[in-house]
Amino acid sequence: MQVSVAVRPPEHIRDAVTGIAARVPGARQQLELTHSGAFRLRMIGLGNLTVPDARRLHEALYWPVTRFGLVAKVRLSGVWALEDETDPSIAMKLEGDLDTLAEIARRLPPLVADHAFYVDRRIFVPRLTVARVTPETTVPVLEHLVEALERYESQEWEISAVQILSRVNRDTGHSFEVFEDLPTVVPS
Repeated sequence: MQVSVAVRPPEHIRDAVTGIAARVPGARQQLELTHSGAFRLRMIGLGNLTVPDARRLHEALYWPVTRFGLVAKVRLSGVWALEDETDPSIAMKLEGDLDTLAEIARRLPPLVADHAFYVDRRIFVPRLTVARVTPETTVPVLEHLVEALERYESQEWEISAVQILSRVNRDTGHSFEVFEDLPTVVPS
């Protein structure tokens, strides 16, 4: 199974963002929309792991991650759209305690590498991809989506755990399921 360590926004926030994008006229036909089950804030990618290896990863990371003692409070607000010519994404930006969230992301790769797992070293980016442009995307549809997302600001939520996620491919596209949680503070 394809595995990553990431953060998933609460379901009601994922559903709200999905609903906003789906209500933009023409968006479903012209954009590659991210569905609610595929939203994640990726910290590190690990490639394909067997279930026993994913369990071993969880066991190896559980206590070291709880000793981080870090909790971040964040919300979605603002839009990032096509600002990098190599990235066709439209995304919601994160606001709030981004330094703490980045510190969690910075501490994870060395822990994973210490246990001989492959680590995709792409840098953590604090944004949630909502859609990607396609060859069919028109400027009016793109503008309407950006305007709709600009008006949205989510409730703040607390990140006190990261998740080991497995990618599941379905007829409707891929989604991510929580394999295991990794609390970033010692559970009480």
